[in-house]
Amino acid sequence: MAVELANSVVAALDVLGSSGYGSLRTSLSPLDSGHAANTALFSAAQRKRMKGRIFLLARSYVRRTGAVCTERVDELRAIIAELSDYFSKVPAAPLPVVADRVDLPDSAGRVELLDFLSPPMRARYAEPSPAVLRFPPPSPAELPRPCFLVRKGDYAKLVARMLRCGMATLIDDPACINGLFMVRKKDSDRCRLILDGRPGSAMFVDPPTMNLPHAGHVASLRLSPDGLAAGPLLHTAKRDHSNFFYRWRIPAWMRRYLALPRIAVAELGLSEDELLRFGWRADQVLFPALVVLAMGHSHSPFLTQDAHEHFIYSRTSLRREDALNGLTDSRLDRLRHCICIDDVCWIGSASLNVVQPAVHEYERAVALVDGLELKRSKNVDATSEPVDVLGAEVDGNDATVRISAPRIARLALATQTVLDRGRASGELMAWLVGHWCWAMLVKRPALSAFRAVYVFIQKAGSSEFGLWPSVRKELTTALGLLPLLVADLRAPDFDRLLAFDASSAGQGLSVSFQPPAVLQDLQYEAMLQRRQLRAQASLPRELWSNPDCPPTILNTVSDAKWWDIVSSPWRASEHINSLEARAMLTAVRWSLSHPSAFNSHLTICTDSRVLFWAATKGRSSSKNLYPRLRNVAVWLLAFGSRLHVAWVPSAVNPSDAASRLYC
Repeated sequence: MAVELANSVVAALDVLGSSGYGSLRTSLSPLDSGHAANTALFSAAQRKRMKGRIFLLARSYVRRTGAVCTERVDELRAIIAELSDYFSKVPAAPLPVVADRVDLPDSAGRVELLDFLSPPMRARYAEPSPAVLRFPPPSPAELPRPCFLVRKGDYAKLVARMLRCGMATLIDDPACINGLFMVRKKDSDRCRLILDGRPGSAMFVDPPTMNLPHAGHVASLRLSPDGLAAGPLLHTAKRDHSNFFYRWRIPAWMRRYLALPRIAVAELGLSEDELLRFGWRADQVLFPALVVLAMGHSHSPFLTQDAHEHFIYSRTSLRREDALNGLTDSRLDRLRHCICIDDVCWIGSASLNVVQPAVHEYERAVALVDGLELKRSKNVDATSEPVDVLGAEVDGNDATVRISAPRIARLALATQTVLDRGRASGELMAWLVGHWCWAMLVKRPALSAFRAVYVFIQKAGSSEFGLWPSVRKELTTALGLLPLLVADLRAPDFDRLLAFDASSAGQGLSVSFQPPAVLQDLQYEAMLQRRQLRAQASLPRELWSNPDCPPTILNTVSDAKWWDIVSSPWRASEHINSLEARAMLTAVRWSLSHPSAFNSHLTICTDSRVLFWAATKGRSSSKNLYPRLRNVAVWLLAFGSRLHVAWVPSAVNPSDAASRLYC
């Protein structure tokens, strides 16, 4: 079975690389065949290493997912049933609220939100202002119509529960009326209460951009391969909060924007003591309003994330510069952590033994805040066993990051069900591709497998179409790539820094020997470079500037001793972006001709902004770049290498002259 799966991986790579430079199927023989292979693309040594790596990954994949398929048959059948419901022509709708099934905390709103927000956000949200609210506010006719799925009898019972636990109060001056519905909680017969806060959110400006961690940040971690002892390599731990949104009490001025339909106080069944305590009369008709952050309001995720981060960085020894969020380096030479709304995860080298002390410190800080409560059922103490972190599985025994076996099984089953059915709506395809993209963040080059699916999503919308042949091909290719979605955190740096360039006449490739520390600093500066350019892209075009190259990159490239490795003319004329991508492919192929580059980090410099962004993203919608990036992805996926691209000015690019010898 492992051999069969390995051959399906080779077939998927063949499809991915079929847009140029020959076919993998003719250059890499099937793993169960003894036929000679064409050496046009890979050397004999490369083929041997590739076949061995793919077979080992396929065998590991079979061992992991085989247990899921044999031991969790009932769960998989339940997934098929859920998919069948989703495939029905009747769109999935929110569930009507049943007061007794809604999961509410015993006590809510006991932690003042403003006390825990960072100083800039505390000043912004302390009172209504144009920094938070739209002025002038939208008229009632401009507000979205909310979805309110609550029966009259259940509504009174639900409101009474919310009042008694501290989630809501009654007001007489709402700014807008929101809706309510519920959704099922995973692996539970209880349901989660959701506020349809579109009317209230429409009266707020868009919340600030959130910088949440994702699986790609975890997969980018670097554990130094020097001095690794036998035994477990990493420790991972996590903590989760119970009813995190409902713990935070919002400023009084925000309540008017989280109001619900009015109700007679007499219907609530409150006792005389409760009426006296709350200050209401039985003959009043008032509007319930949430006093806590609501799931369904546009600013709730941002506010909870900011409050949680400020709580951690002001009350524990964790540092912001050690967080995993795309703003910091990826070295695992110290305790690293990630904060995602109510989740906190810690990752550290087992030899440092720093994870569990940090967990205890966090628990002590939480215990000092009256109102915060950890969800004990989801707590994971420091362990080297596989732990789910942001949808990826961190295995401390071999320092790898991959998608967990149950998640892979669900994803593969959902994809195969769609393929077998032969039809899908654009909404369903968007749901499926979204899960695929999250899984592919572990190995970003795999994203180049998708292009036609995005066109299908746009064209189909809510309608159901038969799957196009191109869509079927891309989904089948993605299934074949699943065993390759593994990141090895021990992967070393290839000890050569490469620079490439292309002109209309030819290509140039230059190389310089650099120590790992210099290469890792350059990779970090390249990441900050991407953040700077991405921030600029959000500004109006007239405000764009040409940012300077970071000093670390500029000095490294300028001071290094370079050797020209390639200087060759093009056989045919193409768009310059396509030629730049071909030059990058030459750089990758030359690197991977060295055994030390297998399963390593490759660092490459370019003066093409277009290619810098496309290579960093892993895919492109451009017809000039898309085929070439697929070729690059084949090499990176087959050999397990990771590509880091830095931008340098053309005047500094050492391969500029080599690319123009044939002009």
